[in-house]
Amino acid sequence: MVTRDFSDSRSAPASPNSAPYLDRFFANVIDFLILTPVISLFTSGIAADIRWALFNKQAEPIFNLVVQYIFISFSLFLLYEVLFIFFHGATPGHRFLYMRVETQKGAPASLIAVLFRSVLKFQAILFSCLPFIEIVLRADRSTFYDRAAGTRLVSLRQGKADEIHPEFRKIILRWTYTVIIFFFMTIGLLFFRSVSKVPDKVTSVKEGTQCRETLVQSLKNYLSKHKESESLRCARVLVEQAFDADTSVAKLNYLAQYIVTPNDELKESYKAKYCEGNGDRLICQADRTPKMDLGKLDDEAVINVLFDMNQALAKNEHARVFSDLDTLYTYVDWNRNLELYYLTSYVFLNEQTSRNPASEGNQKSQWSSQKERFLKRMSVSP
Repeated sequence: MVTRDFSDSRSAPASPNSAPYLDRFFANVIDFLILTPVISLFTSGIAADIRWALFNKQAEPIFNLVVQYIFISFSLFLLYEVLFIFFHGATPGHRFLYMRVETQKGAPASLIAVLFRSVLKFQAILFSCLPFIEIVLRADRSTFYDRAAGTRLVSLRQGKADEIHPEFRKIILRWTYTVIIFFFMTIGLLFFRSVSKVPDKVTSVKEGTQCRETLVQSLKNYLSKHKESESLRCARVLVEQAFDADTSVAKLNYLAQYIVTPNDELKESYKAKYCEGNGDRLICQADRTPKMDLGKLDDEAVINVLFDMNQALAKNEHARVFSDLDTLYTYVDWNRNLELYYLTSYVFLNEQTSRNPASEGNQKSQWSSQKERFLKRMSVSP
């Protein structure tokens, strides 16, 4: 395999049988329609996990799920392109429009060349498809991955080579340059904002953000998904001020630091200090089974249960989420997010219970009481 020159060659004469750009476009559309259902079949579970992570506003697992989705799509795309082109000289879309992939000398492409071409083509599709614009702008109708792999896409039809109107070419060039300039300006703006960002405490003072709530209420709002960013910022500022002034209960400060600190090592140290004399608290218990009828809760217990609910949301443990919300219903300011979590968990558990009618009597009676309370709270007649 010989690596070709990547330099622009608009003045190079077009090959008599070079594939027209419209044929290339419709061939890609046909291949897309064939391959998309296959990719959807293999990635449906990952797509569902991504939707759930977005629903729960969890940023950490989304990156890994997206990488898995792209890797599976890449593997299926590579298998599709390489097998069809190596054994048949063209994909189904190419064959439908009478096109064939071959070397620059007209011979069938080797496996290595086809593999290299397919990898670069997937990268071109993944990164905004801008390399495909050169199909229209170049006289030889070649793409960078064909030139790199030493291949070309030719048309088996005998006809006049397509040409693009000069004015249309100018419009495409201007649009391309605009997109590239806008892309780099966006990157520069994001970089400028990242390097000029000030700490949360200074930001709250500069922007005039006033934390009028107490530390306990800020923690409740943050864990209840109510004004999360503002409540988190206020909780961090208030807990630092409380530690500096030494005017607050130490265990509540440790609990607040455990919740708002992003560093895992620090979180564990704060948790250990908090749990030294609070082993009965929900956060400190190793086995966190769904709790019911905990009695009257103080503010600290409410924060414990709210934190437990957030951890259950991250693990898709609907029984814990529903039980925690059932317990917290009268202790927190209800909002749309909490109601949505409550409703989602109810639908899941109700469907699961209906599919398993032979469950234990104790669990069944517990669910019946929970269900009755839920329907009453939502003003639904059972």
